Amino acid sequence: MPVPDKTVKIKIDALTLGELDNDSLQQLKQVDYLKNGNPLKLKLTSISEAGDQAFVLGESPNGNLLKINKINFYNFSGQTFNDQDYRKLTIETSASKTRDAVFLNGEPLGVLHFKKDKDALRQLGLLKTGQLTSAPAIIESNFSVICAQIDPKTVEYPTIWTKEFQAFGTQSVNSQQQEMIESSAKILHHIKERPTFLFSTESNKKLGVMGLAVDNQKADTVNKWLTAQKVECQQVPIEDVIRETKKGLAVFHLVSSSIPPKTLENMTKKFGGIIESNLEYQQRVNSLATRPQFLKPPEQAAQSPKEQSRHSTSPQDVQNVTPSSIKGKPIPMNYPLMMHGDTNPIPVNTCIDAMRGYGRTHTTRAYQPYKQYGFKEGDIALATGIDKQVAFRVGKQYQITPDMIADPVYQQQWADMEKHSPKALPELFTGFGQVWGLHLEPLGDYVEGFIVPFPEPQNRASPNQTVQTQSVTIDDLRNWYNAADKLGKSENYKKRIVEVANQFKAGEQLSAEALTVMNQDTFELERISRLTQIAQRIGMVWGKSNENGTQVLGKIYDLAFNIQQRDLTISQKNGEVIFNLQSGQLQTNKLTPQILQTFEDVNTQIDKILAKSQTQQVDLQR
Repeated sequence: MPVPDKTVKIKIDALTLGELDNDSLQQLKQVDYLKNGNPLKLKLTSISEAGDQAFVLGESPNGNLLKINKINFYNFSGQTFNDQDYRKLTIETSASKTRDAVFLNGEPLGVLHFKKDKDALRQLGLLKTGQLTSAPAIIESNFSVICAQIDPKTVEYPTIWTKEFQAFGTQSVNSQQQEMIESSAKILHHIKERPTFLFSTESNKKLGVMGLAVDNQKADTVNKWLTAQKVECQQVPIEDVIRETKKGLAVFHLVSSSIPPKTLENMTKKFGGIIESNLEYQQRVNSLATRPQFLKPPEQAAQSPKEQSRHSTSPQDVQNVTPSSIKGKPIPMNYPLMMHGDTNPIPVNTCIDAMRGYGRTHTTRAYQPYKQYGFKEGDIALATGIDKQVAFRVGKQYQITPDMIADPVYQQQWADMEKHSPKALPELFTGFGQVWGLHLEPLGDYVEGFIVPFPEPQNRASPNQTVQTQSVTIDDLRNWYNAADKLGKSENYKKRIVEVANQFKAGEQLSAEALTVMNQDTFELERISRLTQIAQRIGMVWGKSNENGTQVLGKIYDLAFNIQQRDLTISQKNGEVIFNLQSGQLQTNKLTPQILQTFEDVNTQIDKILAKSQTQQVDLQR
């Protein structure tokens, strides 16, 4: 039967340049311009030149963009485009192709794709060119899907909350309970497990990357597999994918040109086709249920029923909050408390935990909080950490002047509100053009639309006491060692981490001092990783490639990086190197918070540029 061929080719004179990307194809359809022979007037720019992932962007006189794929499959293979003037191109749509198909009750059921299926039917005498051959068959789907939409108004919560031990009368699993668990295990597995899917929206394509969303409980396994496949990848920081994180997803950016064709083929077979529409991607993420957060530290799971009842939250203590009541963007608080040798008076070590009953009522930023996060005084907003969210009421914002930063009296007032050392204020913010303070009132943990009271605060731990507010595993200690190694710490430093890990395996818990240092090293590596990610993104957008890699010559800093060798150098305009990553060995020099903020500002500029590009409508000149 004839089947329309959806391939649309772009021609330069009589020669084929490549195939029009699906998103660009849809844009032309919307303006009824996708017709065979229609002319285009574009400036061509090569974005990726490697293998079967090579593509160019065509810019119209009105600044709209079309993506043209598979450049290396046709007449201009290996050629680089960097047009300064517009050139004339032509659209070529393909005629329908004849395909082998299966009919049911005289209507097309589907097209046969696989050669082995066609060969098997031919051997049975059922597949004959140009003829319909009847045959009895049993048709079965290879999967089943049930889509259930629940009206929230119909969900009723019990007036009396019953705990598991109250329902079954024992802490052990009885036969009735076991039967309920076994009967629901299969569907619970599918409900809890998050799907894996590939996506490549317009902004991803502009940067030459492909997105991969996976269950965040499989992130480490996926990262190892991608590394084994020699795919250049970077896990996106959770503060950049808050919505995906709430859904239980981890997001990776894969450098498209580094994905071997066979690997990409296997991935699409296993995970399905690549999502290329931003709307479809948003719908896919939003369709997933929010993954619940734990309300109590893991050690409470071992408490007796009496203890659980004493510490658990009663229904009267839970405040239901509709999503529309939460204003603005979440504000990141996953940073360690900066003590600078001072004794930490509270038994927690991060900003987010210091908000949870330990008196942190203030945050400091290098920009206006109201403008940056989209909230105002009196609103309820969210602060985010790795595994928790805190709801807070927004207070007044005010500008912190250089005189205030240098004033010891204000430094102490600031430290009392922030729970950092007073020394942290001048170290972090001296020299910034603007510094803003924001008062806030923590309300409780935010879980599944509810504001839940914080756990009861603990007394301060001495340096040799264990800290129970952060659950530590041997994997955390391995990650600490890896972070120290990547940060270029000395062998003696890493040897001390090994000693701490051995003591931990022998049954000893981490001291407050060790936990503080571990968090600081982990946070420092996150800052370095963030800087590296932004630098590579800058290179993809503004960089110029040569035989040594990619270079960006900026007004303040110069960048040079080589993705294949994983090298990155950032230097001042006077040649002074402030960041040097060569073959996995890192050296930093005067890498101040101001420099990190400068790169964050440039990253925001890139977001604005891409957002503007996405909202433009196709308006091509003939």
